[in-house]
Amino acid sequence: MKCISYSKSCMDRRKSSRQKRKTIVRNNFYLFGKAMSAEPGFVVLSALMRVVVSVRTSFLRVIFLAYIISCMEQKKTLVFILTFIGISFLIVGVTYAVQSFFENRYQPVCQEKLVQSLQRELFEKMRTVDLQSYDTESYYSAITLAGEECSKRAVQVVGNFLNLLESVLTLALTCVSVIGADWIVPVVAAVSFGFSFWMNQKMVSGRISYDTAVKLKEKEASMLKRVLYLPEYAKDIRSSGMKQTVLERYRKNTEEKADLIRKQGGKIGRLTALETIGGSCLLIDFFASLYLAVKTLVWNTMTASGFVAVLNACNQIQFSLESLSAQIAVFAENGTLIERFRTVENMEPEIEKKEHGQPAEPFETLQVQDICFQYENNKFGLKNVRFEIKKGEKVAFVGENGSGKTTLVKLLLRLYDCSSGEILYNGTPVEKMNTRTYRSAYSTLFQDFNLYAASVAENVSMNQNPDLEKVREALICARIPKASDLLDGIISKEFCADGIDFSGGERQRIALARVFYENHDILIMDEPTAAMDIRFEKEFYDLVFSYLKDKTILMISHRLASITACDRIFYMENGSITEQGTHQELMEKQGKYAKLFLAQLN
Repeated sequence: MKCISYSKSCMDRRKSSRQKRKTIVRNNFYLFGKAMSAEPGFVVLSALMRVVVSVRTSFLRVIFLAYIISCMEQKKTLVFILTFIGISFLIVGVTYAVQSFFENRYQPVCQEKLVQSLQRELFEKMRTVDLQSYDTESYYSAITLAGEECSKRAVQVVGNFLNLLESVLTLALTCVSVIGADWIVPVVAAVSFGFSFWMNQKMVSGRISYDTAVKLKEKEASMLKRVLYLPEYAKDIRSSGMKQTVLERYRKNTEEKADLIRKQGGKIGRLTALETIGGSCLLIDFFASLYLAVKTLVWNTMTASGFVAVLNACNQIQFSLESLSAQIAVFAENGTLIERFRTVENMEPEIEKKEHGQPAEPFETLQVQDICFQYENNKFGLKNVRFEIKKGEKVAFVGENGSGKTTLVKLLLRLYDCSSGEILYNGTPVEKMNTRTYRSAYSTLFQDFNLYAASVAENVSMNQNPDLEKVREALICARIPKASDLLDGIISKEFCADGIDFSGGERQRIALARVFYENHDILIMDEPTAAMDIRFEKEFYDLVFSYLKDKTILMISHRLASITACDRIFYMENGSITEQGTHQELMEKQGKYAKLFLAQLN
């Protein structure tokens, strides 16, 4: 039984190993294919350049000096030898000039375009991934690692393919040029290659685990460094003890990263030294050199030109085999690490992929029918929520923190899907609708809105081709007329010395101008005035209700005094609606809404 079990275990390992090799090859050719599609001219010209370099290397390292010595042995004239040297110099010089131009001007531009192409693809994929994915640490790690691979792996894969081509071609040309003079040296080189290849394969898995561990530490270090230099953290860092906390975490992160380098880097270093000493150093540098010396000086079976040719060939074969062995290891490493990029690429969205559903018609009714939402940890965010909103209504959702208000907003915008129940837009389940057109029925105004390092017009319109007259009207409606004269002005001084820094209140008004510009059927406001003083908050809501009086408005607010004019108010507790009615009706009930309102009033 033990023999059967051991045999089955061996078969499973072999099967796993074969599958792993297939994945490595498939991933390399997959990314090489993407590079070929993005920059075909660059890949083809790079391959041709490597062919030229291989021929030039074999000529200079093996043939050139040996041929000159051979000419001297054959008593060729000095003019003949100088002519050969001159023509060789001219041809080789031209190839070096072309190579220099290619590598310093053409290649970097193409590599940047290649990286941009893949990063654009990754960013597009991230845009379509369901928002719920952001709730998991594993997704963040996957995105971080995929971003790292996207920024460099494609260039490395192309370089690896070209290096393999150059190594194989140089090796073949060198062996062909000397095999007639001596066949022992290529055999010794093959043995050296086999040993180096075996050692490099042992190092691949160690390099991959080492790379992953270091990347995750670098992710944390990057976050800590941002806290220390980004302006949004500057006041906290200067007015509290947070700086020391962050610096201590950064110090600990550096120490842990150093421990990783010492442990895993030391192991890789030992294997590398063993591969170099046992392979190229012992077999090529010592054995081959000793063999050639004996053959020339003791046996007298090799001419001086043959000795030079074969000795130079030995050195070139050694270099080519080391390069080939290393590039095969890089091929295996690339094939494994590309899986990080493909993991994100293969993420299938459930919500965002709904592009062919029913388009959204002008808004009439929104029905929420007994919806529940359960997080991955099985905790309920919403339980049996039910209500209906009609066109033009102004409604508010209030309650303590954690009562489910923001989760409800995410479901209404279909950023999340309900665990049970359904949401009907004009009587149609939102799951059957085109996600993009459904969301286009909504304008949103959140507490944690963002302004971008772009023009004022682009920040209001949220696209590259704003309607400037419409933007100007929206800014005037939001009571920031001075901004209407600065439509091309860049917000933030981060990338522009002449950038504009708006005050907190002005930034809120620009966010409100977005709502006026979009002019969608439904407005959802989630604590948009949390950071405002009472006077500005009243002015803010006066603007909203004045300019959007015909729109449907859903509000979330902790300040109950700001929502008393709403047609209906829903009080939420523990993910459920426990009270609903007008402000007056809820005050007359003397329930939790009334108690909270009076507490705030006092």
